[in-house]
Amino acid sequence: MSDFLPFVDATNSTFARRSKIRERLSHEPNLQLIFLESYCDDPATIAANIALKASSGDPDYAGMTKEEAVADFRKRIAQYESIYETISEPDISFCRILNVGQMVTMNKIDSYLQSRIAFYLMNLHLKPRSIYLSRVSTP
Repeated sequence: MSDFLPFVDATNSTFARRSKIRERLSHEPNLQLIFLESYCDDPATIAANIALKASSGDPDYAGMTKEEAVADFRKRIAQYESIYETISEPDISFCRILNVGQMVTMNKIDSYLQSRIAFYLMNLHLKPRSIYLSRVSTP
């Protein structure tokens, strides 16, 4: 059984960045890589997500007013939109979620853990909660 190392980070939003990660991990034995892409173009969903993020006590916005948090989050969205490149590499494992589960696209999901992650992502919904993902290794 191989180890599983997911990269769940918005900074992997370009082809070049994903290539660097793939190159780096190609030298590590027994690792699997899956990219998770969440794309949203629905204005109502974006507004709901911004409102949730700004009012949920997120540590990113500690000490900010709700209005400051909303402005900052909108600025972050605009920055990512300016450089964003959707996952289009046909030879990598990925799961793409459109509008928080309206449509889920999967590519090269070929292990049990990858399929469980994909199943979880197909059942997303907006509500405040903590999500914990962990990997347990046994010697």
